Amino acid sequence: MTTSTAGKSASEGSYPTAQQHRRKRALLVAGILFFLSLPFVRSIDVEAGALHEMVEIVGLVLMLVAIIGRSWCTLYIGGRKSREVIDTGPYSISRNPLYVFSVAAVAGIGLQTGSVTLGFLAAAIALLIFYQVILREEAMLKVRLGVPFEEYCRHVPRFGPKLSHWRDAMTIVVHPRRLHQTFAEALLFLLAIPLCESIEKLQDMGVFHPLLHLP
Repeated sequence: MTTSTAGKSASEGSYPTAQQHRRKRALLVAGILFFLSLPFVRSIDVEAGALHEMVEIVGLVLMLVAIIGRSWCTLYIGGRKSREVIDTGPYSISRNPLYVFSVAAVAGIGLQTGSVTLGFLAAAIALLIFYQVILREEAMLKVRLGVPFEEYCRHVPRFGPKLSHWRDAMTIVVHPRRLHQTFAEALLFLLAIPLCESIEKLQDMGVFHPLLHLP
């Protein structure tokens, strides 16, 4: 199993792919529906203080890990996923590390409500959306990249991580535009903090009346 790196230019990567457009649209719709439902949902632990804060802190940590992780993945993939087999760095232990970190971010966003249930539910919905996109991407890559990609799939799990399979590259080609865009988009995850806090304040003021209380 080898990684083709010679003679590849930054312009060869699709930017962005049709699959990415579909994924972003699906996530946008799911995100809008999620946040529109928040005024009518409240954590049963909101009055517990310490426990509520702890859940939010775990969510923040997950979002920070996702921001760093997605940027780390972009250093290696650099828009070349549809052109060659990337099997070093995070892609040596997972075929879809970007999606793994994205699910972690969505879980973190859900946890900003103080509800563990909403955190798991948000992550499950994101995983379902990503899984459909991943299947389409893999079918496309099998046709485009052929045997090298099929060999890669046999050794590296779809999600992982398979830490024993870690391998790194001597050098990597970094595409600043792609890295900056990924980092900027990932920072948007943090907007969930003030948004969820504002909704909680409005619930406390009686502007919104929760219909559902979740652990």
